[in-house]
Amino acid sequence: MLRYNFGRYLLTLGLMVILLFGLSHAAEAQEQIKIVKDGKDLSFDVAPRIIDGRTMVPYRNLAESVHQVAWNSISKTVTVTQGISIIKLTIGSKVAYINDERINLDVAPVIVNGHTLVPVRFVAEGLGFWVTWRNNTRTVAVESQKEIKHALDVTKLTKKPKKIIVFDYATLDSLDTMGIEVMALPKSHIPAYLSKYKDSKYIDVGTLFQPNFEKIYELKPDVIFISARQARLYSEFKKIAPTIYLAIDGNNYMGSFSNNLTILGTIFDKEALVEEELAKINNSIKTINKKVGESGQNALVILVNEGTLSAFGQDSRFGIIHKEFGFPPVDRNIRVATHGQSVSFEYVVEQNPDYIFVVDRAAVTGGTVSAKKVLDNALIRMTKAYKNDRIIYLNSEVWYVSSGGLGGTLTMVQDIQKAISK
Repeated sequence: MLRYNFGRYLLTLGLMVILLFGLSHAAEAQEQIKIVKDGKDLSFDVAPRIIDGRTMVPYRNLAESVHQVAWNSISKTVTVTQGISIIKLTIGSKVAYINDERINLDVAPVIVNGHTLVPVRFVAEGLGFWVTWRNNTRTVAVESQKEIKHALDVTKLTKKPKKIIVFDYATLDSLDTMGIEVMALPKSHIPAYLSKYKDSKYIDVGTLFQPNFEKIYELKPDVIFISARQARLYSEFKKIAPTIYLAIDGNNYMGSFSNNLTILGTIFDKEALVEEELAKINNSIKTINKKVGESGQNALVILVNEGTLSAFGQDSRFGIIHKEFGFPPVDRNIRVATHGQSVSFEYVVEQNPDYIFVVDRAAVTGGTVSAKKVLDNALIRMTKAYKNDRIIYLNSEVWYVSSGGLGGTLTMVQDIQKAISK
């Protein structure tokens, strides 16, 4: 009986040892982390590991491939130099420096088996690299450059931009929503909802139509964003810095809007935020489109400029009202033109739309007569839209000046949601 129990004990103990040994090796295998730089696996003297939620790697293997590194054994300080950029880290300290700017780290550098391990994201991003964590393969992907395809060109970025100049208020809006700081912009017609950029800490670089190229050159930007208003000057911009063209296509608002956001998300490591915000906007538009379709009501979009009216159809800059939000155009033959088709009050009465959506140019450019005053007349009062309280005054700063931005598109959605809730 004793021999039997002792035998069972040895068997159980052996199984436990085998199990624990196997689990430890499985855990070790699971914990293995790959570092890939520009598509090539990096090898390390000491395996990368996660410490307090941060991936740590031997600094010399990471940095020496393309940069100068130095180790001070007295101060236990690592210095990585790239051009004018200098990164300093100290063993055991959560304080680091990039060009003398103090940065607080989540995890301090450590020494493991005689090798100094540093946070890979901090060092790589400090050198201007892009860093992505791929959880399914437990891989840290480091990229030293990105090629951005846009309507005018393919632009190569050789570092993650920090010095940013924006010539498009829609792009400024999106960057602001993403929490990306810009350095300079044209400040002559900044929309009220972006008024913080009137502050003197943001540098004025001309107007939307007349850039101050001398000032732009002096600033040495990492990237310049432009849109349709500056398209003819693209070659001049690209002589100074990598330039990316982001514009909205009225024929395909959501397609071009989504593409622009995807580009910004790629450049600034905001892919998750972009995906989340696009999902919200697309769901809201789907709901609006369904409700509008069920109502069977049509619409006319007009721009009011002092005493004149211009109509815009489904292929115009305001085509989102018809194509995405789903309002059938009351007139399918409106001529496509930059400033719309000039129309009269009699035309509006003749078309007699269920909804009239109004963009007030004077409210943006400082005109003297508001759209409400212009439309307050006996002819307009004859329309179904007036009688049913469906003359909708849109947020003109967004619709006319900065449509295509993340925050602005949300405002556009809200304008239409409010209109159909009446």
